[in-house]
Amino acid sequence: MITSGIVTRQGFEAALAASAAVGSSEPLVGLAAPLDAGWLGRISEAWDAVETALRDAYEWGREAAGEAVATAVARAEDLVRSAGHRARDVHQALLAHAQSYLAVLVREALEQVQAMITVGGAQLKLTSVDVAQRISLSGSLKAALTEIVAITANGEITVSASYHAP
Repeated sequence: MITSGIVTRQGFEAALAASAAVGSSEPLVGLAAPLDAGWLGRISEAWDAVETALRDAYEWGREAAGEAVATAVARAEDLVRSAGHRARDVHQALLAHAQSYLAVLVREALEQVQAMITVGGAQLKLTSVDVAQRISLSGSLKAALTEIVAITANGEITVSASYHAP
């Protein structure tokens, strides 16, 4: 059975909250040195622009989010350019926000798969799930941000579920 589900508002908000929390309680991994409060604040401001684009995509679709996406990408790229010797770390921190958002969004989509379904009065139990997800492997901020907006707007996650009588 191929199933498609809609990520609920609650699931979407959970993904946004997870991404906003990146770096606040635990230090980011993969950085040359921890980022200070000033850098974390500037990254948070840039991420706010990404969040606006994600909200537009979730509520109105990819085309409606186009201008917000362009603004978010420009802010993120400008921040990295202005970071000087911390550019690599700022870049990594922004990608960590995107990854956190995506991980929770996918988890929320998978929660839409029902453990049991009824077909013609017979109860069928979930026996396996296959997930197909298109992922960009680029380190480009533009590619990563555009990708998470597309997944948010278009739901580019396919879940195949197999059910059998218990």
